[in-house]
Amino acid sequence: MQKHSTILRIARAGNPARALRLFRGQGLDQHKDDPKLLTLNGRLLKDHARLATVPERHDLYQKALAAYLAAFECERDTYPLINAASLAMFAGDAEQSRTHAQQTLDMLNADPDEGETPYWREATRAEALLLLGNHAQAKTALSAGIAKQPLAHEDLAATIGQFERIIAAQHGDAKWLDGYRPPASIHFSGLIGLDPNAFGLHEAIDEAIAALRPGYAFGALAAGADIMIAEAAVAAGAQLHVTLPMAIGEFRKTSVEPFGENWTARFDALLNQAAQVDVLADYLLPDTCPFALRIELASLISMGQCLRQSFVLRSQSHALTIAAPGEAERPHIEKWLSANRSMMRIETPRLGKNPNSAENQLDMQLIGLAFAVGCELTTLTSIAQDYGARVIVHPDGCLFNVPLENCLNFARKCLQAFPTCDIGMAITVTDNSAPMRSVIEMVELLAKTAEPGQLHVDRMTAFVAKTLDQEIKTEEIGEIPSLYGAISLWQARF
Repeated sequence: MQKHSTILRIARAGNPARALRLFRGQGLDQHKDDPKLLTLNGRLLKDHARLATVPERHDLYQKALAAYLAAFECERDTYPLINAASLAMFAGDAEQSRTHAQQTLDMLNADPDEGETPYWREATRAEALLLLGNHAQAKTALSAGIAKQPLAHEDLAATIGQFERIIAAQHGDAKWLDGYRPPASIHFSGLIGLDPNAFGLHEAIDEAIAALRPGYAFGALAAGADIMIAEAAVAAGAQLHVTLPMAIGEFRKTSVEPFGENWTARFDALLNQAAQVDVLADYLLPDTCPFALRIELASLISMGQCLRQSFVLRSQSHALTIAAPGEAERPHIEKWLSANRSMMRIETPRLGKNPNSAENQLDMQLIGLAFAVGCELTTLTSIAQDYGARVIVHPDGCLFNVPLENCLNFARKCLQAFPTCDIGMAITVTDNSAPMRSVIEMVELLAKTAEPGQLHVDRMTAFVAKTLDQEIKTEEIGEIPSLYGAISLWQARF
């Protein structure tokens, strides 16, 4: 059911009000005998209630409760019933909550196949026990669910989020949930020129990985620190996600092969083990883009992937870097540290010259290119001056070249000044005077797909935005065709 999936995707993107409007606008709330639509209605009302003011919240919880109970009557399943049990508690009806929670337990005990998956069966049992005040038994059931599907991290994160809300409503202490959270995500980076056999280096890396216990590792795979950390993380069971600043073959020639065949074999082995490999799109970068800026952009992207993964999984994020004693931190590390994020630093001597120490001979920099529709140019130009943005003449809207450190605040200010404004933005490399036509075309497309008051970005920009502002909410909402292929469409919300 395409309508159902589209509305659910919008809700997951953090916009339940819009999802609910679409749901009602298409008349889906009139279907009283479709359990799938009834549970979606309940979910939308529940999400809307969490963002509503206190006077509205109780009524929305009651309506969500009614929708889930109607779904249960259509198809007697524990999923709508346990949601009804929790919603009854959120609505202040403790007795009804206990009744539905006990009914859920009875259904689980009567049917060994009840529950969508082995994990959800035990998680549902744990939620019912939690609602009944049996925290010790709830912990046992949750542990059983994790043991049956230990890699169901996203499902576990959803459970923890729900348990946090229940315990808060019970005025309890949710600290015990920390022991059940999915594993941490790490971003790795560091020296490309190092002695892999330097005294204590292997041991330091292994100790860091043992302390951080990552389930996910994000970074590039240059010879040296990248490969050594990635190998240790994978050996410890982490899922590897790679972002390269250029095509695989070119990266291998510039950042791996010059350091010896051993590094090349290790690079290829890690690529084969990676869960995902991303490469910066050349059509978004000028041919003369300095290598150091490519590396910086790729690093910001993989950092954002790390942060978003930990956000989705309600777990922790860390950075692990290997640096030479006395050398200044690289820009992406400075951005990580400026937000008071966790980082571990291992020091080892550098072999050879620092490849990132050369000055950028071209007038290029990382910028945010923003295209605004439905805004008044004079006011936007005034806002642009406050954020160091340059106005670029464009016949179909307002185009701005904004310094990287100001681009998100600029977009936020524009939306505050013009609540019906539509903005598309991409973070890329430019020579500051003439952005690439392909990037201008992309941000124009992004803006024109946005609804009033929305900021749309491409996938890579969504991750960089997460690095720049960890509180920003980013979610994929579809894709749009372009001359350069399909562009992954993301919504960013402040």
